[in-house]
Amino acid sequence: MLLLPGSLPPDRTTLNALCENLPSHTEIATWLRACEVDAVEGSWSDWERSLLLPFQGGRRHACRQVCRRVGDGVSLHSTEPHPRPSPPLEGEGIERRRLAIATPLHAALGLTDLTLLDPSQLQLNEADSRALCAACDAHMREDGLRLEYVSASEWRMVTARDIKVLAERPDWIVGEAMRPNLPRGEDARLVERWMNELQMLLFNHPVNAARAERRLPPVNVVWLWGFDGLQSAASDHVDARMLHAFRAGDVAMWQRVWVEIATRVVSSDCIVIGDARPRLKLTFARSKKPGLFSWFAKKPTLADMLLLMRESAFDTSPSGTSP
Repeated sequence: MLLLPGSLPPDRTTLNALCENLPSHTEIATWLRACEVDAVEGSWSDWERSLLLPFQGGRRHACRQVCRRVGDGVSLHSTEPHPRPSPPLEGEGIERRRLAIATPLHAALGLTDLTLLDPSQLQLNEADSRALCAACDAHMREDGLRLEYVSASEWRMVTARDIKVLAERPDWIVGEAMRPNLPRGEDARLVERWMNELQMLLFNHPVNAARAERRLPPVNVVWLWGFDGLQSAASDHVDARMLHAFRAGDVAMWQRVWVEIATRVVSSDCIVIGDARPRLKLTFARSKKPGLFSWFAKKPTLADMLLLMRESAFDTSPSGTSP
């Protein structure tokens, strides 16, 4: 299965603009013509985790089972994928049993919720990031946690306790409200409390005061995620370049990516396409030719197929082809 976030924005006007002058790509279009189209639920992070669920019966069976589990909203909390081996802990020791990621971010205040901004807008340098990480580390030690600096945009959280929670990858929820994307699972409230404490700690931090003088957004959120140890394990199956191009308004890049991923698309049994959240699941079915494509008298372009896929999946009329 291949995940393509940012590949099919829900707004038709935006999609038309992205598809304008998009060169015909008959390889992808032909693959799309032979697919079954279904609307799906679940976050991109859920789909990343689902790629690693153990299934029997071959690749296509696994793909269909994964799609069904996530599409039906089945909780993935019961799965227990094997975590990657943890490196030795440096410095004063606590037994390393769980490793997670802490991402410093800025969230803008809206009418009813906070909205996460793209991390690239933060312009956080190493000195500021190290200072904020050290302050957060000192605060969290009472709870048996350690925060270690990795880079300006990423810290590492180490704990000796088991934490049963699923938290969204921050890349997928930029521009979205925070509340619907808060951690889920048995220890969700605990992780949410940690994030709230760090948010209050950073509110009056000298680094943020200095950033305000430089007219830079304050670091007011530390997003904790990756507790399942799978934060990069599915990277070979996720291509987020269209998502980044879409957010940056880079139409040329968005179009180029479609051409570059042609081989990966046509060799897949299943792809999930959409904007910030999955919208459509396309499952390859060689033996079935969907009737909705029968009116094509010429070879379809990729743009034609993308528009038709969206229209067909959300057609609620009696004669529509909605799943």
